[in-house]
Parts: sequence; C-alpha cells; structure tokens
Amino acid sequence: MRQRLLPLIAGVLAMSAFTVSPRVQAEELGAYSGAQLYQRLCASCHGPGGAGDGPVAASFKTRIPDLTGLAARRRGEFPTERIRQILDGRSGMAPHGARDMPVWGVDLRTAGAADVDALLSRLVEHLRSLQKPARQ
Repeated sequence: MRQRLLPLIAGVLAMSAFTVSPRVQAEELGAYSGAQLYQRLCASCHGPGGAGDGPVAASFKTRIPDLTGLAARRRGEFPTERIRQILDGRSGMAPHGARDMPVWGVDLRTAGAADVDALLSRLVEHLRSLQKPARQ
C-alpha cells in the first residue's frame, strides 16, 4: 500500500511546486534563514534535527544519512565544500535527483545566481550548526 501511495504523493508534491509563481517562491526563499531552508528543502528526508529520521525516510530502500555526524566522521572537520557540491548538484547523489535539477531545484532556480549562492551558504552554515562532537 505504501509503495502505491509514494508515486501519487510525489506527483502531488511536484504539481504543488508549480502552483505558486516562481517570482513569489524566489522572494520567499530569499528571506529564509538556513534553518528555514533546511526545514523546507531537507527535513522531510533528513529529519528536523538532521538525524536521518524525516517523515519520508522510511520510504527509501537505503538509510538516510545522519547529517549531525558529518564533522565527527572527518575528525572534527566539517566538509564545507563537499556539502556545497552536493547541495548545488555538482556532486551527484541519486536520491537528490539529476545533476542539473536536484529535488529542490525548482525552488532554487527561481532565485538569481547570487541569491542561490547566498541561500546555499545559509544552508551549509545551518548544517554546520547541527554537528555533534566526535565521540571520545
């Protein structure tokens, strides 16, 4: 039953992305903080706190990564450039969609290039703020 509903839900979500004019979406996102961008673009899969426990996480065959341990897995260094490449589509992650249009691409493409850079910077900084210390 769940697998039958997923395409329907995905279709409804995709259609809803086009119900608001792109200009309104760009203006709305421009005022978002990194935390608000995260909640809008990432939390459905990665969870409200980044632990990989979002409401749709159980729908995936693979485990959603826990984003709170990115730095801990790299000896305390947050992988800023790697995260930015994943977010902007330069580094492919199959669940995020095609390289030229990540799943949140409709929202981000409606903003100008400078705005997208600022939005991504806010989102990266929010992900940095979610990091838990490495276990000793």
